[in-house]
Amino acid sequence: MVRGMRQSNTDLPAPARLNFDILRLVCDRLTDVSDVLSFALTSSTLTKPAFQRRLRMSPVNLSNRRFVDSFYDFIFADEAARAPCIYGLKLPNVPRVGTEERTGPQLPIMQLQLVTILQAAVHLKYIHFPSIVDDLDPVLTVAANMASLRELHLVFDASLENRRTVG
Repeated sequence: MVRGMRQSNTDLPAPARLNFDILRLVCDRLTDVSDVLSFALTSSTLTKPAFQRRLRMSPVNLSNRRFVDSFYDFIFADEAARAPCIYGLKLPNVPRVGTEERTGPQLPIMQLQLVTILQAAVHLKYIHFPSIVDDLDPVLTVAANMASLRELHLVFDASLENRRTVG
């Protein structure tokens, strides 16, 4: 064997690595929710900033009890890093969710979770309430006292109101 034919490890170029700050800047420029969530999966180092970016991008749609419960668990798994980043929430339309979610202890639990999320979301700017807010009255009270809130959407659906007064 001829000497010098083998390359030593010191001759090989080091693998290229992007600086974490550059990757974070890339994440902050993403505008599509699915892109941000995919970005979060690329590296455990990028998960936290990607989740924060997602929370700042657009309102989170909490369309039913299961989503409220999952979002509550997600936020409070790392409250200090996640709760201040919540831009907005679209709350569930309680009359349109399943009956089991409106009866028994389910509704008060969901109300408490939503109130707790709102209290932790100190920079919340947007909230969308469903057509009938009676079922979310404690949540509306907390939302009304939020200094950071810039947009409050209350939707009125006359067909649901008529069903409540007739029934």
